Amino acid sequence: MKFITTIFLHLATAAIVAAQGVDFSTLTPTNHQIAFPDGTTAAYKAYERIRYIDNAIDTNSQCLSIFVPNDAKPDAPIILKTYTTDFRSATPQRPSPKDETGIALRNGIIVCIAGCRGHNSMQISTIEVQTKGKKKKKRKSSMETDVAYCGKLPAPLIDLKAAVRYLRANDSKIPGSSEKIIATGCMAGGGLAALLGATADNPFFEPMLNEIGAAKSSDKVFAVACFAPLTDPSNASKSGEFLMENRGDYARHIDSLTLLMPESETPLLSTNYRKYLKDIMFESVREALSNHIIIDEDMGPDYYSDTRDPDDLSEYIVNFDIERYIAALRPLAPKSGFKQYFNTLASKAYGDRTDKDYPLIIRQMNIATHLNSPTPSTPKKWLIRHDAFDASVPITESITLYTMLSNAGINVDFRVPWYGKYDYKEVVKWILGL
Repeated sequence: MKFITTIFLHLATAAIVAAQGVDFSTLTPTNHQIAFPDGTTAAYKAYERIRYIDNAIDTNSQCLSIFVPNDAKPDAPIILKTYTTDFRSATPQRPSPKDETGIALRNGIIVCIAGCRGHNSMQISTIEVQTKGKKKKKRKSSMETDVAYCGKLPAPLIDLKAAVRYLRANDSKIPGSSEKIIATGCMAGGGLAALLGATADNPFFEPMLNEIGAAKSSDKVFAVACFAPLTDPSNASKSGEFLMENRGDYARHIDSLTLLMPESETPLLSTNYRKYLKDIMFESVREALSNHIIIDEDMGPDYYSDTRDPDDLSEYIVNFDIERYIAALRPLAPKSGFKQYFNTLASKAYGDRTDKDYPLIIRQMNIATHLNSPTPSTPKKWLIRHDAFDASVPITESITLYTMLSNAGINVDFRVPWYGKYDYKEVVKWILGL
């Protein structure tokens, strides 16, 4: 017979300010400076590792940090950023001079970097096990450890919704305006930012928010800025196969969305999606040329053969070969291929589910379902960037998201740049203009 006593639950971590109801005004910030490559600096105050819920499971990740520039105005916007990679757990980092977080501080924007659970988050229980010995009155004791994973999807999304609720519940105490929260992120972080917008104030998630002790406030964000967003790895697997091979289940998905191409009002179907992609890439090359960025013909563009006018290079593209572009994209994609890579990621991110639970989890992460019926809380301002050289996520994911948002009557600033990196200064400028 075994007698079990639980003596430890969850990961041990550094000290964290406790509870959803923490009085933010009692926290003492520390002073910091961030240095930029051009030699300039920005001074800010840091309130770090604040727990944003009552019932934390992974206390290392379920906390956030708030960074306030010294010159921030009372109604300054607040960037909400997460650094999750492939839906792994994320902890609150400090702002980086290389992305929108550092550049935002230099421009008077408040930055909140939120941690969240991920598929690698663990709940650890250590138990004492007692067993009968050979002699009747003697027992043997031993310690056993049990590990359970507690951050499978949609847990990261639930945590970030709770972080938004914390900011809103403490609006009168936290510098800046919680009415101007802009969710940002890249890849999985970008997908979660997009889902934050698409699922804002959806009662569907209330039981899970109650379970972790989230604040009783809105989880609405004002705007979303996402880069190569990955909302659902299982869908990205199909999307990548469709992009590379022009076949697979994604064709059925596109047809089921009953979308219209923006401006032309032409139905977007699997049969004309490649033409749609070609037109988008053609215009993206024209924009690059207008900025005097010449794209190599190996990447898809065909140019007029006569001498180029240096004052108007954009007129010299005559065609875009989508197959040549896809061939050039292949070496940049995951080595195992989109299908295998994202199927493996989906297996990790969703974990083992019962047949009863799995459809519900997929529905929670299905951004198309949420955007099909936008609510008054769905943000009206979105920015989507997917660099033409970025094959971390199939570009079809960003294009379909842009099209769904446009069909929902939402204002979307969508571009496919050819820089090989993202222009975060441009994003901060967009935020300041909202």
